[in-house]
Parts: sequence; C-alpha cells; structure tokens
Amino acid sequence: MFGAASTPSSTVILSTRQDDESAGTRNGVHGLHMSLPLPIDGPSPDIPDVVDRPVLRASGPPEIVQLVPYLLGFHPRESLVMMAMRGRRIVVSVRYDLDAPIEIAEPWFRSASNAGADHAVALVYHDGITGPPLPMRDYVDQLGEQFAKHGLKEVDVIAVSDGRWWSYRCPSPKCCPPEGTPIDTAGAIAASAVSEGMVALPSRESLESELEIDELAMCVVEAEIDKYLCDELLKAVPDDGDAVDWPDAAQVQVAQRAMRATGWAEVRAFVKGARKGTKFTPPQAARVLVALMDRSVRDAAIGYLVGPPDDNVGDAWRQLARVAPVDLRAAPATLYALWCYAAGNGARSNIAIDVALEAEPDYAMAQILLDLMASGINPFEFIHDMATEAQRVGRRIQRRRDPLGRRTQSASQTAKGT
Repeated sequence: MFGAASTPSSTVILSTRQDDESAGTRNGVHGLHMSLPLPIDGPSPDIPDVVDRPVLRASGPPEIVQLVPYLLGFHPRESLVMMAMRGRRIVVSVRYDLDAPIEIAEPWFRSASNAGADHAVALVYHDGITGPPLPMRDYVDQLGEQFAKHGLKEVDVIAVSDGRWWSYRCPSPKCCPPEGTPIDTAGAIAASAVSEGMVALPSRESLESELEIDELAMCVVEAEIDKYLCDELLKAVPDDGDAVDWPDAAQVQVAQRAMRATGWAEVRAFVKGARKGTKFTPPQAARVLVALMDRSVRDAAIGYLVGPPDDNVGDAWRQLARVAPVDLRAAPATLYALWCYAAGNGARSNIAIDVALEAEPDYAMAQILLDLMASGINPFEFIHDMATEAQRVGRRIQRRRDPLGRRTQSASQTAKGT
C-alpha cells in the first residue's frame, strides 16, 4: 500500500532564493535530505552519520520533481509523495498509493513532528493530467489541512503527469504555464544523482523484479538442501541399524540444534565472501538457508549492521532470497529488508518485506519491521542497538559446542569446503 520513508545515499539541499514569480520559485522553499527522521540532537557518536554524504543541491520544484524518482529508486505512478523539512533538510519522507486514505499517513505526520519538521511539500503523481483544472482538488485541500493540523507550513503541492508538472498553489501562468512544465530528465540534478550511484527504475514493478524467483537455481538449491539435511540428520539421529526415513519436523528441530554453531560459521563465511564480492555456490546457499532456519543464527547475522551496511552483503541476501525455496525465503528476504532499511532504501525494504510475508505470513521479524516502517521510525533509533545485541548472540553461539559435542568449524574452514 505504501512505500516507507527512506534515506538516500546522498544529501539533497534545496537552495533558497528571493521570491521571484517569473523564475518559478516559491518564497520559503527549502529542499533537503530525503530521509527517515534524524535524531533531533544529531546521531550518537557510535552510529554512522547519515548526513556525512555527497550533497546534491536543488533550487526549487523543478529539481525536486527531477530528483524524486532517484530518491525513491523508481518512477512513481498513482502515488502521493510527501517530504517534511526541518531547516534546510528533508527529515522524513514517504510514498503512498494515491488511493490510500489520508488518515493512513497519521503515523508519518507524528514522525515528522517528532523530527522537528516545520515545512512540507507534497507531490501527486496521477496519469492523464493535461492542464487546469487540476484533478483531486479536495484531496489536496485535505492535505493542506493535515499539514496545518500538525504544524507544518505547506511549501507547495505539485501535480506530476506524463513528464510534466503543475503547481496546485501557484496561479501565475508566467511560472506555471497551463500546459505544465516539462521535467528535465537529463538535467544537472539527475546527472548528479546518477554520478552518486542513485538509480531510478521505470516503475515499482521493476524494483519488485529484483527479487523475482530464479526457478532453475531454486531447484538446484532445493536438491542441495535435501542432501544436506539428510547428511546432518545421519549425524544427529543415533544409528540403530534401520534405514532413516525422510526427517519429520521433530527430527529437523534436533538437527537444527545440532547445527546451530556450525550454521553460524556458515553464515559468517557467507558474509565474508560477500564482502569480497565472491558469489555463493548452490551447496553454500543450501547450508546458509538451513542455518537461517534457526532464529538465533538469523538474529546473529543482524550483528553485521553495527557499522554501515555493506552493499555487497545486502545484495547477497537478495540473491539468496531469489534462490530460496518458498518455505525458507522469509529469513533472507527479511535480512535484505533490514540491510535496505539501514541504508535508507525504504522502497526496496518494503518490497523485501512483502516477499518475506508472502512466503511466511506470520514471520515475526518481518512483521516488526513492517510496523516500524509504517510508523516512520528512524532506523538509527533501533538498528544499532539491535545489531549490538545480535553481535552478543553470535559470540555466544561461537563459544558453545554443539549438542553432539563436535567442535564447530571456523568460518575460514567452512569457506574452504565450499
């Protein structure tokens, strides 16, 4: 239904100018950092400062319209995008489907207020607009009422359609012609965004395709999982001379407990390889997916988010989710969602959560993350503490022998066996 607020890889500053109607500017327009709410007093010294990033400067609505697709990661359609500002930075932003009731944005308005925002701008993406009268006037008026209710001064509300934009608030044809203003998709702002590694895919569906199942690879990995589980069960189940049947749920749980420490070593080797850009193999994918069935191992993996999220590791979780059998997809998809959320990519995080919950509707970690995103919670308020605790979980796993008394392989030993 909505795309949660997101923190891009670059800071966006909207330069302020004197009010000049002929130049198409608005008095008091400030542009800003597309993000989740930043801590009012600044980030903790232990938390990576998201403001310390390349700066993109915009001078008004034309540049904001040009930038939004890069900030979201895709070109929105039939969407409402809102950005709340404090000073000269966007401190919280969000995208909703255009048919969503305005009331659904209440948590976002509270988040904007908590972040100390004092201004806001909204963009209405709607197909088929050709000029005045602009559609959805009642909807836009309700937005204005919500801005006022929450102490936000409305900077502008902009309609975007078919490569052009219009202002709902500017009556002057000199700066806002009735045929609309073309969006300069090849302008300096777009070029700067691309140079900073920002991407604008054609649609949200294009973003969703990044997590499409790789059917052939999934079948290969599924066969490797069957083989791996059987091998581990032979170690975990006492040999009484009878043939071992395909494991039931209880036997799988026994094997999981036996494999916890070994599984954590597999995950560490997986992350180490991803950091180096090494592609995982089907047998390694099988071992890691089985390891992630253990919630403690999955939680320990979150410990790698104590520092800035590694893009290579995030992409490895994405690729793992693509080759995972449906019943094992929730864990890597949720880890990918966390990596995206920590990096400020709300759109990708939201899609990954959808994938996780489609695979396992009651998957608690995905549900928790979905609730946090829907509320516009700042990731810096919880991810660092969560990751710190997860590191402790990982250390506890490493210190223990597994239930069969076997020594756990080190990550390097495991990596050599892949």
